Amino acid sequence: MSVDLSQLASRIPRPDDDARAAARVRLADMHPTGAFGRLGELAEWLTGIQGQCPAHPVDRVRFVAVVDSSEPAGPASSAGPQLSPLLAVSPATPRLVEQGPTTGRRNDIEPAFETGLAVTDDEADNGADLLVATIAADSAIPAATAVAVLTGSDIASVIGRGTGIDDREWMHRCAAVRDTARIVRRAIADSTDVLGLLATLGSAHIAALTGVLVQAAIRRVPVVLDGLATSAAALVAHRLSPRTARWMVAGHASPDPGHAAALDKLRLRPLIDYAISIDDGTGALLVIPHVQAAARLLASAEPG
Repeated sequence: MSVDLSQLASRIPRPDDDARAAARVRLADMHPTGAFGRLGELAEWLTGIQGQCPAHPVDRVRFVAVVDSSEPAGPASSAGPQLSPLLAVSPATPRLVEQGPTTGRRNDIEPAFETGLAVTDDEADNGADLLVATIAADSAIPAATAVAVLTGSDIASVIGRGTGIDDREWMHRCAAVRDTARIVRRAIADSTDVLGLLATLGSAHIAALTGVLVQAAIRRVPVVLDGLATSAAALVAHRLSPRTARWMVAGHASPDPGHAAALDKLRLRPLIDYAISIDDGTGALLVIPHVQAAARLLASAEPG
């Protein structure tokens, strides 16, 4: 194995609590009643991420989407994974991470994970100060399996209807997740072997995004999570080190019950709830202006 998971975990820092405390003081000076609500909380989070108060503007946003290399992807594509039409008006620059179809072979999973690490390194080296992450590929079963196993949830409680499936398809998904979960539970005795976990899940897409999220924490780049599959990758990263979750924010609340279970385990509260059930980045892209507003909030007032 070329990836040293223990070494990766040891490199994941904590955000700057002193900067976050300074933001809290400045917010109290601006409005002692806590009138800024969630926007103030987001501003505190960003100052901790950046290690300075006030935070600098967030203007180099990258939209990182893991897509299936065997299918065309894009807002105008009539086949294959669809990327959000909001990309046309978003300040985010897209970065597509192409991966092959789902596989259960470790020698396919590890390169996918390493690809995710390299993508984040490249974006950080080029000045990205916010990543918006999604998986625009069919990952419903491995994602639900990851959520069920890593949150300890009942299988049926994390299987949603997606964009509209009938009872027969729902029962098929429950059976598929149940069968995969049995294998995964036997394979995760070593809590740090996330590559073994990912191989058992059999999703190169989730593996790639897990790499993106782990390296984002290492490089101190904040991440906005999208829907269920993205949060499943976040759970795997959290399995490697719980500190990874401190570098993430939940963009939106999907109606999928598995999404709620994942965010609860990660202790992340969604910024918006538009009942968006599609995992194409739409929900996450919607909150970019919220993050940018939070970054500028504390810069508008002098302390004291």
